Parts: sequence; C-alpha cells; structure tokens
Amino acid sequence: MSLDTKIVQEFQQILNSNRLNHAYLFEGGNYKQRHELALFLVKSQFCPNLHDNLPCLECSVCQTIDLNDNPDVLEIKNDKRSIGVDEVKDYKKAMSTSTTQGDVKVLIINDAQKLTAQAANNLLKFIEEPEGQVLIILLTDSKNQILPTILSRVQSFTLSTDDQNSLATELSQQGFSEKNMAIAQATTELKNVQEMSDEEFSHFLEVTINWFKKYENNDAIAFIDVQSKIKNLVDSREKQELFWSIVEKLFSDELSFKYDLKKQVILGTDVNPNLTVPKLTQQIDSYLGTVQKWKSNVSFQACLESLTLD
Repeated sequence: MSLDTKIVQEFQQILNSNRLNHAYLFEGGNYKQRHELALFLVKSQFCPNLHDNLPCLECSVCQTIDLNDNPDVLEIKNDKRSIGVDEVKDYKKAMSTSTTQGDVKVLIINDAQKLTAQAANNLLKFIEEPEGQVLIILLTDSKNQILPTILSRVQSFTLSTDDQNSLATELSQQGFSEKNMAIAQATTELKNVQEMSDEEFSHFLEVTINWFKKYENNDAIAFIDVQSKIKNLVDSREKQELFWSIVEKLFSDELSFKYDLKKQVILGTDVNPNLTVPKLTQQIDSYLGTVQKWKSNVSFQACLESLTLD
C-alpha cells in the first residue's frame, strides 16, 4: 500500500485520543492513494486485531473490506459525469439500516467533485444531522470543487501530490516495460494505467490498434470488434478515456506518416497509404466530435459504434 505516512500518524493520534470525527475529506494524491487511505481508516473501525488502534490489514475482516464485501461499508463509485441527488438519497436510506458487522456505518464517496449542487445540499443535511454512528469519507482531486458549506463541516486532509515521474516509478516497479511506459507517458495520464499490468496494457494497446487499422481501411469487422472485443475491455471510465487517448495518438501517428514527419509514437507503418490527408482530417474531426459526445455522458459503446459506422 502507498499510504501517506504523515496522515497515518495523524490518524493514529486521533484514534488513540478517541477524537474520530464522523466526516472526512481526502484530497490530492491520486485516486489509488485516496481510496487506500479511506479503506485504511475504515478498517480501523472493524479490524479485531488492532495495534495501537491501527488495523492489521491482514485478517479476514480487513480483506473483506478490500473486496467491498462488508455490508456496513457503502461506496458511491460510478463512471458518470455527475452524482445526482437520487443516488445520494438511496445511499442515505441504506445508511439508516442497522449494522451487521460492527457499531458503525460507513459511506465513501469517490470523486466527490461530481456531486451536483442538489446532491451536495442533500448530503450536507446528512453530515449535519447523521443518524446513528456513521463515518462519511469524501474523496476528491481538489477540495476547491466541493461546496463550501460541506467543507466547513468535514475534517480535510491533503495527500502529497504524485507527479508523472513518481507514477512512472511505481509502474516500473509493477513490471511495465520501457516500450509500454514510453507509449503510456506520451499518450495519457499515468493514473489511467496504474491499475493495469504490463501484459494488460499490451493487450489493451493491441486491441485498440487492430480496431484503428480496420477503421482506417473501411473494414466492416471494425464494427464487430466494438461489440465483441472493445466493449468488455473498457469496463471503467478511466479505461474508456485511455482508449480515446490511444486513438488520438494513432490519428496523430497516421497524420505524421502523411507529412513524413517521423514523429510516430505507436505505429511503425502507415496503416493506409491510399488514405488522403483531407479524408484523414475529416476522420479526425469525427473522432473529436465523438469524444465530446462521450464527455457529455453519451454511452461509450454508442459513441464508438457511431464513429465506426461513419
């Protein structure tokens, strides 16, 4: 685990003095770090093998929390552009039920900056007047995106911010090859690949490149690939973003071949020498329009199918 040692020490002091608040916000760092810290704090409330009030991280109870299999630990985590008021209401209702594994109910809200104004105000009421013993943890890139009234009622912790170099070091330690590392760094934010192994990234890259080659050559199999190969490959918004980033770099590589710029990152050869620059430019415009639709919350599959048919 890549826990922030300083924050862990602060929480140890809080736990030792029995001063745990019912609402916290973790900002900064990367998604993995924020989430691991949240689970660490949650485990401190359930682990039967505490040492100086810190969880052991190894027992079945701790592992159950890692597997998201503790009914008293609820988590809002979605790939949508926003978290709506109905979703918050549903989780608040679930938080009001009796505990089964301990004395506390926990609600973790990932990407809390996605809360709509109405959802944030509804959550605010719950933070102000919690029912029973609860622990609410908000996770976000930056607390500047959170409603000020919520910030005034939670205790905030800022994780050290990871830059691309530190993430690159982490990926190298996970076994990422130099070739894949170079492609990832030139293509996307490394946070989008930090949960992937080198083998998984290679497979992801292969499937995406194969689709692009078929698309560029007007091969009808490209549409079938969307439904049979790509749909299950992009099972999170991060992976969907990674797919679009790779495709954008593939378009850039293909355009470099047309102008003989020798700036290719992924492609080794021109995938369609007969494709004219005006036609390629038209495809790039279609791609950019498709990504905008996806960012507007149109489903990934619908967007890619439409692009492929075009």
